[in-house]
Amino acid sequence: MLAKARLLQTIKYVITDFISAASAWVIFYAFRKHYIEKTIFETDDNFFIGLLVIPFFWILLYYISGYYREIFRKHRIKEIGLTLIQTLIGVLILFFTLLLDDKVLSYKNYYELFFGLFIIHFLLSLIP
Repeated sequence: MLAKARLLQTIKYVITDFISAASAWVIFYAFRKHYIEKTIFETDDNFFIGLLVIPFFWILLYYISGYYREIFRKHRIKEIGLTLIQTLIGVLILFFTLLLDDKVLSYKNYYELFFGLFIIHFLLSLIP
């Protein structure tokens, strides 16, 4: 009975993490297109590939860090700190692999991209 409840709760966490990561990517993509590139938000192949791949990247990162291990022994403050660290690591990886080759007008745009993705993903990750 407990194993079934643990599995069900883990599945709930994975689904909500997938939805929050996908939502964060959509918001960030719109932010990037509108604010950084000064273009109209239009979906393309990169958008849809990112919409599928990026949430799986986050779930893998959470799994590797042990986020889904002790599902019933979570402490809210500890979870916020762990989410902060996971978000920092994940955003660094995504920034250097996907965003560093973006065309920007100024180097300051890189800071805006980094902190934009960080803030959007972190805040959406905290929503239960």
